Amino acid sequence: MSTLSENLKRIRKEKGLSQTELGKRIEMSQQAIHYYENGQREPNYETLRHLAGVLSVSIADLVMDKADEFEDQNRQLENDNDDLTEENQQLYDENQDLKDKLEDRENRLAGIWKQAQDLISDLVDERPYDGIQWVYDDLDEIMERADYD
Repeated sequence: MSTLSENLKRIRKEKGLSQTELGKRIEMSQQAIHYYENGQREPNYETLRHLAGVLSVSIADLVMDKADEFEDQNRQLENDNDDLTEENQQLYDENQDLKDKLEDRENRLAGIWKQAQDLISDLVDERPYDGIQWVYDDLDEIMERADYD
């Protein structure tokens, strides 16, 4: 049996049509449908187009081997999966880079904060308390000296 005959029979049954009903819809006899489904005859292009229209499928659905179609779909899904896996790895690598940069900045900021605390502690010990403005001035100086991006 040909792919066309197998597909025609399968699709007709999926649509709940008898050979007689399908024949009436395309203005052919039940016998003609029987011949197509048994591979004894092949419909011409116009009949094939009419069959596809009545069954609400494409001509490719009637003539294409489903195994080939599934192979093609499977191959495409595998390619898509490979692409997604590669993209996922790239995103993971970028995330790791950002995480490392953030950790470096946190460490540098912690170092700057420690310097500021030490300097404030030293300044408080050295200067008499005459207002808080000198602390802000010294903090500005610390931030200007710090090598922080």
